[in-house]
Amino acid sequence: MDFLLARLRPWPLPGPRFLHRMAGQGLLLAGVGLNLWALAERRRRSAGPFELERPKELVTSGPYALTRHPMYVGWWFLRLGAGTMAGSSWVLATLPPEVLAEHRYVLREEALLAELFGRSYPKYAEKVPRYLGWRFLCATIYSAASPCLTPRTEGRAPCRPLNPGGSLKNR
Repeated sequence: MDFLLARLRPWPLPGPRFLHRMAGQGLLLAGVGLNLWALAERRRRSAGPFELERPKELVTSGPYALTRHPMYVGWWFLRLGAGTMAGSSWVLATLPPEVLAEHRYVLREEALLAELFGRSYPKYAEKVPRYLGWRFLCATIYSAASPCLTPRTEGRAPCRPLNPGGSLKNR
């Protein structure tokens, strides 16, 4: 939608074009990476033939330890990255309503997952944010600097917010 609007009525992002390209490429890479990581984790945790729309097991590791819906978040990063790379402000106007429209489907999906996985899903939902939360941002910003980002399933404590001294600590 934003590409069509940009063609009909251009609304350029402020600032230098090279910054749009750099930021857009970063967002595109983040989106592709998050989607591929989520698919790989789902496939790794699937016994038998892989069926994306019919999970046999609740996956809570990898990107699913950071956000309950990494593929939605990844697609939103892709959309934001493509619009930013194109230098169009329309993506900033059209993405929020699109996210709100998709949110209805997410809620329906979560109800099905709760039905499918019983008490496991509500417990998981209490621990992991629906979209983006502190753990996701911490993983994105501090991934190379902190060992606390490895999910519990791999034996280390999850990331916590900065303490008053300004450092990350394990729980």
